[in-house]
Amino acid sequence: MMCKAASFLVAVIQSYFLNKYWVFRAGSRRNMEETARFFTVSVAGFVINIATSSLVFAGLSAASLVDFRLKANIGALIGTLAVLTWNYIGYKFFVFKAAAKPVPARFSK
Repeated sequence: MMCKAASFLVAVIQSYFLNKYWVFRAGSRRNMEETARFFTVSVAGFVINIATSSLVFAGLSAASLVDFRLKANIGALIGTLAVLTWNYIGYKFFVFKAAAKPVPARFSK
């Protein structure tokens, strides 16, 4: 359990810096509010991942047409896709929205 918590924390910290400086180019502005928002979106994503994976697995188990490992992998895949979408939208519109730089006029149509 402690290893899972540590790996999640390291992944969130790494994700924060990669998203801030590479994906959203939010600049060097750092504040606790932005960090707290990022952590909140990430924790909610973790919960969404677990819930979605569990629901898909349970739904496939009810049908019992698929092998146990395949059900688990399908649940994990759908949970991952759900959290990927959630995190991107949360980071773009909730965490780094104010820091987004406008596109220069020469590149816009």
